Amino acid sequence: MVEEDHKAASIDLSKHPSGIVPVVVNVVACMDLGRSLDLESICGKDESGDFKLDKQSPLGEAVMIRVMKPRTTALLFASGKILVTGARDEREAKSAAKKVNRRIVKLGVEGTKATEFRIVNIVAQSHCNFAVDLDKFSSEYSEYTKVRACLEARVDQ
Repeated sequence: MVEEDHKAASIDLSKHPSGIVPVVVNVVACMDLGRSLDLESICGKDESGDFKLDKQSPLGEAVMIRVMKPRTTALLFASGKILVTGARDEREAKSAAKKVNRRIVKLGVEGTKATEFRIVNIVAQSHCNFAVDLDKFSSEYSEYTKVRACLEARVDQ
């Protein structure tokens, strides 16, 4: 209870009059390298083991690349597009995308030019201190929400 009171005391009600403060937990961004890529060749040249060819990706064949700092995962597509996930803000997402580009250049892939960086999704969470009827919410705000039947709705307590 003391911890909850401490959290409530630290909320600036002039900025958040409801007392609900969303916290960003994932930023997804994409960037274009401006050229097509040979994914198998890139994986073959990588000696670190960080590049893994994923032929089962729901987005199509891609190379999965783990970036340690910032701690993110990137998918590299044959089209030259990079999708970064796991960042906490735009700066982290951009840093990870640039690191992936530099690593590809070090593997001998020439002619890449990082362009068209953009945020494509932001996931945030917050504690509302009341129950939310997700079905009612999604129908009342259907213009702004999507219901995904394959995902299970979860409310942390």
